[in-house]
Amino acid sequence: MPNEITLEIIVDNLLHPLQKLIGIVDRKQSIPILGNILISLIDSGCTILVSDGEIQMMSSIETTITEKTAVTVNARKCLDILRGIPSGTHINVVISASKVTLMFGKGRYSLATLPTSDFPVLVLRDKICRELCFPQIVLKKWLNLVKPASSTQDIRFFLQGVQLKVSGGNVFLVATDGHRMAYSVVATSVSCDDFSVILPQKTVTELSRTLVDKNDHVQVAIAQSQVQFSYSTTVLLSKLIEGNFPNHNRLLPSDFDISWKVDKSLILQILYRISVFCQDKFPCVRMILSTGKITFLSLATDIEEACEELDISYDGQTHEVAYNISYITDILSVFSDGEVCFSISSEKKSLLIFPESDTGVYGYLVMPLRV
Repeated sequence: MPNEITLEIIVDNLLHPLQKLIGIVDRKQSIPILGNILISLIDSGCTILVSDGEIQMMSSIETTITEKTAVTVNARKCLDILRGIPSGTHINVVISASKVTLMFGKGRYSLATLPTSDFPVLVLRDKICRELCFPQIVLKKWLNLVKPASSTQDIRFFLQGVQLKVSGGNVFLVATDGHRMAYSVVATSVSCDDFSVILPQKTVTELSRTLVDKNDHVQVAIAQSQVQFSYSTTVLLSKLIEGNFPNHNRLLPSDFDISWKVDKSLILQILYRISVFCQDKFPCVRMILSTGKITFLSLATDIEEACEELDISYDGQTHEVAYNISYITDILSVFSDGEVCFSISSEKKSLLIFPESDTGVYGYLVMPLRV
């Protein structure tokens, strides 16, 4: 490396990519290098790369500098400094072997470096065997709608992620924690052989956070044990989770014979009020369906209780069911405003929820509670 290399750049052009990548950075920083970003200057461009050893994300920035070098600095310190600089400010990034200095106006902020040889750069180890392509807005929507059902603590690691599956020319996303399940049809009539992989939850979270609500495409390249997403100026490379994911079709009852529709905002507000009286360890809401109405009940103590009725279009027998209220509010809070469809299997008491606008291509299944 030359003694010093100076990169002149507008602060926003460095801040925005770093904000996109920061979710990958190891928060615990048990290994110091995992708390760093790798900044590389190469071929009139700059790349910023972060990695936790299993998932890696890289963003590219156009520059006019021709020198080539690489350096690692603490990601969060760098981000915090950049956030404090006014938008539109021109800054100088002075890179040397032992430190990186951010300079603007009368300010000078020097950050220590760690050896670039210690940084865990990931590469695709195997040949790409399958490729898919989606509009970013489509993949972002469906990831947001299925990820609430994925597990965060289950010892069955394959449930701590989201299944990406091609079956019969359709592309599915599926997530379940054993108590609830969400599935969506992302695309139809794709020319690809059937397959199934499991995306880690962190990968799904960062994808849904960084994809944009535009029709710009995201390219998906799948290898034997890894998956790569390329979109805008970003490339995300992730390991895949090993395991056999449950067949979502077998989990879906075929006899949803009780149905009604209601405005999403209206029922969500009711459930939020009812949840005040739910116990943290057992957040149960009882629903009593009867002609023309549904009654929501929650008993906190012998004295404290919550009860609220909602008028619906239903003309059938009386049914009483109970569910984890958090499972319902979790997904309703993600739905767009509008009518929401509720269907219950009178035999198994399972509850299926989906926006009316997504009938047939999305479903969120909640298992009943025994009370």
